[in-house]
Amino acid sequence: MATQLRYGLLYGRSQELVLPWHQRQIAIRTYNALENRIILRFELNAFQQEYAALISHRGPLYREIGYYEQSEFQYEFGLEMVRGVADPLMHAMAFRNRAHNSATRGNEYEWKRRLDEALKDALHMNPVHREAALTMIKYIEAEGYKRLAFDARKALPRHVRMNYAKKSLDCFQQSLTDIEQYPEALFLLAQKPTENPSVKAHYLLSQVSISQCLVLLDPAEAVSFIEHIRDDVTKFYPGLLSKMERTLRFAQGQLLPEKMNPLLLFGRDARAMGRSEKYI
Repeated sequence: MATQLRYGLLYGRSQELVLPWHQRQIAIRTYNALENRIILRFELNAFQQEYAALISHRGPLYREIGYYEQSEFQYEFGLEMVRGVADPLMHAMAFRNRAHNSATRGNEYEWKRRLDEALKDALHMNPVHREAALTMIKYIEAEGYKRLAFDARKALPRHVRMNYAKKSLDCFQQSLTDIEQYPEALFLLAQKPTENPSVKAHYLLSQVSISQCLVLLDPAEAVSFIEHIRDDVTKFYPGLLSKMERTLRFAQGQLLPEKMNPLLLFGRDARAMGRSEKYI
């Protein structure tokens, strides 16, 4: 059963990496099947680490399809689960994911509070894990500022959105600098690709996130940036192609006489708020 569960988790992760971004939520079915057919048939502590890993991957997928309450439940349950797991970086991942959920919902105050909780947790870790955890927190801070910049729930002035985007780029740069100094964090976030496909995926995901910030700050640079990473994304992370191409379309849309509304880059949130193609 343990071997079947581990292979099942690998299969779910491969679905997330290979399937187009808007289809990768299919992995939820895989994780649900593993939970129902294996994990819940035993005592919860029988596969505690594997269950914590499953929850940490399933939570963000619920968020991506707009099931925010279910996603929030996953994070809270995940935090309870990882308390019984002797893996401090899994703790950091649980705190990180929960914080990012707040940013995607436009709750800046809660996002900062949860980042502080993640920081306190990281500072209590041993030195071997601490810097890797802090690097993860800086990365999720970058992603949070990016989502606040594109928040469709608020009618923010353009200069406020651009300020969030600049803060996001600064945090991304800091996280990449930290990785150069603390290579033990590479298995989660990589400054450059390695032979580990998961490391490579995180690196490419961060590059697409940077290009998304550039949609607001410098759309021409965003177009050039995406063309630079296109071959690597195609080769190493095909599931990211649709997200990258969508970003490219919106970057190009900013260069048209009648600009596209950049808030629609994160279409699910924007549609929920009734935003139109008209630029804000």
